[in-house]
Amino acid sequence: MILSSVATLGFLYYRQDQKITNLEKKIFLQEPAETLTMVELETYVDQKIKDIKFPASTPTATTIIQKVTAPAPKTASKPTEFYIPLGSGEVTTNDKWVDIYSAQATINKSNYPTLKAAYFEAVMHIPNAQGELKARLFEATLPFTYGDYLKTQSGTGELVSIPVILQSGTRTYRVQLNSQIGTGVLDSARIRIVTEN
Repeated sequence: MILSSVATLGFLYYRQDQKITNLEKKIFLQEPAETLTMVELETYVDQKIKDIKFPASTPTATTIIQKVTAPAPKTASKPTEFYIPLGSGEVTTNDKWVDIYSAQATINKSNYPTLKAAYFEAVMHIPNAQGELKARLFEATLPFTYGDYLKTQSGTGELVSIPVILQSGTRTYRVQLNSQIGTGVLDSARIRIVTEN
């Protein structure tokens, strides 16, 4: 509708412009019977322009409706946490890293596409509260041992945590323990995964 109105007005303007141009050519091609002054010439041209009959056109009102969609407000994404239990166990060997086969789990990193961080967490203690008990995460698929480890000297159980990087694909993660005095208990271990929503 708007396009056709604009096209019609453009065509009418073009036709009137052509008529004025043709009239100006006629005026300037004819030799006047007498020499006119500039003021008289302007008056003559103005009168001829006034004599041109323009077709009556009534402008029509056009309503344009434009839908404006506001962007959805962004909400702050809250992290979601997943806990993957690894299990529990104990060590009875002195000052040597020992695999705890009862404390392991298989994790596929692609199940957590918005992974932000992962943590190895454990609650462990030394029954007589003497010496030091260490725990580390061992990736049994490659195999690969994480360099950082958890440690405690607690006799009652203490939750300790360190960040870890999960390897891509499906991997088996196992806990290894090391005790200075040949005894130590892993009450529970888990991997905590934090994702973005």
